[in-house]
Amino acid sequence: MDRADLAHRYRHILAPEDRARLPLYAALVDELATRDVALELLDDALERHQNPTLILAIAHFLALEGHPTLGPLYEAVRQGVAVAPATFASSVCDVLENDPEAFRRELHRSTQTNEPNRSAVLSKVIADVAATHRWSTITLIDVGCSMGLNLFPDLVTVRAVDDGRDATLVTECRSGDEQPTPVPRVARRIGIDIQPLSIHR
Repeated sequence: MDRADLAHRYRHILAPEDRARLPLYAALVDELATRDVALELLDDALERHQNPTLILAIAHFLALEGHPTLGPLYEAVRQGVAVAPATFASSVCDVLENDPEAFRRELHRSTQTNEPNRSAVLSKVIADVAATHRWSTITLIDVGCSMGLNLFPDLVTVRAVDDGRDATLVTECRSGDEQPTPVPRVARRIGIDIQPLSIHR
């Protein structure tokens, strides 16, 4: 893949509304597009994973793993500390250039960008449709299921506000004051995905 195409991928990974909403990432992808090491890393990824979100995810992963520069930087952002977009971008890119092998070691990974909270919406839809048709048992088929979260609406606790009660998983569903309809019994769960996520990687 040529350099111009790789740079284009970085610059255009964010939609205009996302650039306005995520100024730190907007500055970062623009800076990545100018760095040779960033272009080489993206080119070295498996062809089906040559998406700039992989490089962004690796940077975040390294931060969560306690990288001495990225860890404090991302924690400051998480805590709401004001970080200038240009400072954020140059800091991440400097780490990438000084230690590209830390990024290269994670290039075997792939990203999954589905929004987990969509499961709350799907749970409500499934429950309402089943109630309308008076179905007590259903079969779920999820195409593009990835890690299969949407195949378990009956095991997901959905409430407007987490009230602190114990649950296996809690997710928000902004549906006003409507009362949730119980999901019927799930007899079969079928997930179809060409690249299912593994919990072992």
